[in-house]
Amino acid sequence: IGIQNFDFPEANTNIPWDNLNGQKLALFQKGLSDLVIPYQAKTEVQLSQTLYYNDLVSMYKKFNKLYLDRGDIQSANGSYIEIKHLETLHQEYIQTVNPSTSNYINLLLNKVLYYFSDYATNPGKSVKRAWQLLLFFTFIYMFTFSEWDGMNYSFYLNQFRMFANYVESDKSIRDIYEKKVDPNADLMKEIKENYLRDRKKVPRAIVLFGEPLHFLGRLRLVLVPQLIRFFNFQPKKWENLDAGERVVSGFLISLIVITFALYVLIVKFINGFVLSVNSFVLIGFGVMPEKGVAMYITILEGIIGWFLLTIFTITLFSQVLQGGA
Repeated sequence: IGIQNFDFPEANTNIPWDNLNGQKLALFQKGLSDLVIPYQAKTEVQLSQTLYYNDLVSMYKKFNKLYLDRGDIQSANGSYIEIKHLETLHQEYIQTVNPSTSNYINLLLNKVLYYFSDYATNPGKSVKRAWQLLLFFTFIYMFTFSEWDGMNYSFYLNQFRMFANYVESDKSIRDIYEKKVDPNADLMKEIKENYLRDRKKVPRAIVLFGEPLHFLGRLRLVLVPQLIRFFNFQPKKWENLDAGERVVSGFLISLIVITFALYVLIVKFINGFVLSVNSFVLIGFGVMPEKGVAMYITILEGIIGWFLLTIFTITLFSQVLQGGA
């Protein structure tokens, strides 16, 4: 569509951008053989023609102003995105023929703005990219040690040893669980006998605070073993099982291993996601919540998060101001 030296009527002009998008606008120029060649600033030769480039951008801006004056925000955003596309192409050409640090930084910022927010015209895209970034770092945190869930190499070794002890011995799984998992059993018993039963020794407020703590300990020490007691599928040593019992026991062991793997994945995902949100928004309230490799990852995510939140804020304000105008 040729738009050279084109002016809109002052009133009642309505041209939705959906009919013009896709770099359909052009300036027509004659070649050496009087052949009319459309100028659309797509090739390096055309991008080198600064006067034609400026005229083309000027015509695009006329459309953008028309849409802003009419209050057609969707068309205004669409035309603005195409203007920024032309600007980015021109910056890439300049960086090729006359590279400079400032132009390179501006080029990168334009590409980042387009990727995250369509050049600050699409707040929804910023939110979408933020969620993608959160899930990306969540996946990374799942495979790093976190002090929040305590699942490190020693944790997996202890779980393996506890389960192997159960399989090779004739002890109940409850006995092994209580011995290996709950080293605070004696302390809980002491609190119950000295402070919660005889309530005259301490104020009522302390008793009210101690009851939930004791309940959580009982949940871990008594209720959970009572539940897993139903899984005491192998009351004898593995070496004393006959062929049929080994098939059944092996099948149940496989189910338990799969269930444990799912449990670890769920816990790691929840922990990784919370850590990712904390790092993305607040960088741990100014304190690094992790150590080692995870600490450097949280710093990187925090920097990206602040940058993306800034883009989202600018994009949102831009759309609000355009709507108000």
